[in-house]
Amino acid sequence: MASINGINLPDDFIWVDEFTSTQVAQVMSRALTGALIVQSALKVSGRPMTLDGTDGVWVPRSVVDQLRTLFETNPDGTFTLEYRGETFSVIQDVSDGSCMKATPVIDYSNPQADALYSLHLKLLISI
Repeated sequence: MASINGINLPDDFIWVDEFTSTQVAQVMSRALTGALIVQSALKVSGRPMTLDGTDGVWVPRSVVDQLRTLFETNPDGTFTLEYRGETFSVIQDVSDGSCMKATPVIDYSNPQADALYSLHLKLLISI
């Protein structure tokens, strides 16, 4: 089972950007002569880790509430993510406003703790 700081998550999340990002940072510029200057280096941290559960991977509202509390009370915190048998140190990726999107599977006017939600998490591997 996957987890963030001990909050259990299903194992079925898909790491959607696992192979779409690179650990190479590169800057290109031109010298006054017009020559191309390329500087490349390995990134020390910040690899994206977007976990998508919007295709049938559901969690109860109680888990969504726990994650929201964790992220809101530790805005600059580093979290321990257990996923696929590996341990990652991650931080929230709030570059687009929020690191978490939770959508109810069925809209209830007064959802209970066991109401199901699909979950999408945007994280960055910090170490």
